[in-house]
Amino acid sequence: MKDSISNKLKQILKAVISLTIIFVVWEIAAKKIHAPLILPSVEEVFISLKELLFTDDFYKCLLSTWEKCFVTFIISLIVSVVLAELSSGSKFFYSFNESLLSFIKAVPVISIILLSLFWLKTIFIPVLAAVLMAVPVMTEGIFSGLKCAEEKKSLWESFKFNSFQKMLFIKIPESLSHSFVGIKSGCGMIWKVLASAEVLVLPRYAIGRLLQKAQVNLESQKMFALTLVIILSSYIFCLFISFLLKAIRPLLHLIYRIYFDAACKVKETCDEEKFSGVEIKNFSLEYKTHGEEKNAKYIYSDFSIKFNKEEITSIVAESGTGKSTLLKFISNALPKNADYNGEKNIKDTTRISYLSQVCLVMNELTVLQNILLMQKNFYSKEAALFNAKKILLIMNLSEKADLYPAELSGGEKQRLSLALVFSYPSKILLLDEPFNSQDLKIKFYLYKKLLELNKIENKQIIFVTHDIDEAVSLSDRIIFLEGQPVKILVDEKLSSEENRIEVKDKIKKILLENVE
Repeated sequence: MKDSISNKLKQILKAVISLTIIFVVWEIAAKKIHAPLILPSVEEVFISLKELLFTDDFYKCLLSTWEKCFVTFIISLIVSVVLAELSSGSKFFYSFNESLLSFIKAVPVISIILLSLFWLKTIFIPVLAAVLMAVPVMTEGIFSGLKCAEEKKSLWESFKFNSFQKMLFIKIPESLSHSFVGIKSGCGMIWKVLASAEVLVLPRYAIGRLLQKAQVNLESQKMFALTLVIILSSYIFCLFISFLLKAIRPLLHLIYRIYFDAACKVKETCDEEKFSGVEIKNFSLEYKTHGEEKNAKYIYSDFSIKFNKEEITSIVAESGTGKSTLLKFISNALPKNADYNGEKNIKDTTRISYLSQVCLVMNELTVLQNILLMQKNFYSKEAALFNAKKILLIMNLSEKADLYPAELSGGEKQRLSLALVFSYPSKILLLDEPFNSQDLKIKFYLYKKLLELNKIENKQIIFVTHDIDEAVSLSDRIIFLEGQPVKILVDEKLSSEENRIEVKDKIKKILLENVE
């Protein structure tokens, strides 16, 4: 809290110093030039501004321009959201909108204003011009946000969320940051374009009309005063929109609290499922480079394997071999346009926990809410809370329960990710490079927690890694993949310490033999 206040005070101080420097340079330049028509002094401008403030016409014009500004923002936001949604849901609309928005950005504002004089009433032209300038910027920002949300949503496909949960917990929060940037940038353009358009079309009440009138009457001091009004109005408008956007997050957090406090309409316990392992038969996947379909490569071709229940299996291969692709096939997370076929036999279960290399943690939920989200569809409120607290206790995150992920360290976030996938009621756990980018101390701590959790939850774990030592330390079985299409070179059970050393040496020998 103190740091936040301190940062705000620093920002205010920087703004005051910057404005002081601008006004000092302005005053010095005005005295040196000594030509009020070209550059009036600061004092003359503020006297003119004071005179404006005592005229009714000024307030009518200012209010009218502000009204146009809000109308422009609302129209721009609605159009941008619709265009971004259409672009994110369809390749055709994406290409169409991209061409349309590029064309709009390329058209000069003056051309739009002059052409509109033939079609529209004077009062509507500034709004149209500002909308056309703001929409491309806002649409790009909102589309980027929706794209990020879509990428995150695909990682959550294995967790059986309903459409409402996907919207509330993934699409809305994940798209906020990028969307905010685009909306703010669009807002910054609205006042400038509106004022410029008003100068040209001269509506009855508008700041632009006063500006044009001052120019005709050679009242430079009034022109400068009105310019300051426009700058200040634009700044206040952007601040107001930023305030509204910032208010969305607290509102979202309030909605989440209500959601998790509500009673669940499910059973008190989640039924145990019959489970006999995962089997893949004749899996083939073709990789096609864009524009080079003739040179397509098979990553997998008639690949078959069986993973036994209640067993930790590691899949080891060099980067780029296709380890992650295999997990995505098992968890239904392959891209919709992927060219693949094959059978996947997962008997008597439809729920899979999948921890990808991209962090699954929901940044707008607290640590406890993240875990509760995994339990919400299966347990009562009381049972879900009991299970969540138990898992947080095991992962040493109990004291962090009410914090947000941004307040956690890297190691704590990794523990939360593991807690997330373990808390989801499933018998299959897929881990994609789960300990990557962690230092050795944190890695061993996470190994310990993984094994500790699995003693309680008793899941079948399949994890991929390129770290042979890691795989040998954690696994009951190790599989070494190589080549394209992928082939199994090593498939060994791991039991005694001597056996683990032998298997590790065997894989390292194969790797050394393949080094040119």
